[in-house]
Amino acid sequence: MKRTVPLFSGYLGRLKAPASGSIATIALATLAAGLTGIYFCVEQLQDDLDLHMPEFLGLLLLAGILYVIAVFLVERFRLGRAAMMVILAGTVLFRLVLLPGTPSLSDDVYRYQWDGRVQRAHLNPYLAVPSSSIHISPFPVHQNCLGCSIPTIPNRQA
Repeated sequence: MKRTVPLFSGYLGRLKAPASGSIATIALATLAAGLTGIYFCVEQLQDDLDLHMPEFLGLLLLAGILYVIAVFLVERFRLGRAAMMVILAGTVLFRLVLLPGTPSLSDDVYRYQWDGRVQRAHLNPYLAVPSSSIHISPFPVHQNCLGCSIPTIPNRQA
């Protein structure tokens, strides 16, 4: 009778073997650098996102893959303070890279800001529209607000 040998037995044994936490920390730093580069490219594409949608989706898919690898490293290896510092520095760096970008998938944030300013001025945001003659002097309408000619909720006459 022949003995069958599992195909991946050696690979799985090496995968479960303990490895140095410093190697995992270096790998996390490399992944963080790669993610930072991807986020920098995404920030550069945000100006004309409609024309670069395949590149945008590809970059975000690659970022997701790198993130899953980083989660595997964190779950698999015992990491120390250096790894924690790499993770925290990466989170701050990711946000700093994306901070100068403008919202390109939706302009709702500008409308929400205007509605809040109208409410702070004790006006009715359901009646006032940003393109109307009502101007709140210190709060101008943002130039990227596309829905500035309609009220917050369409005014229904009973």
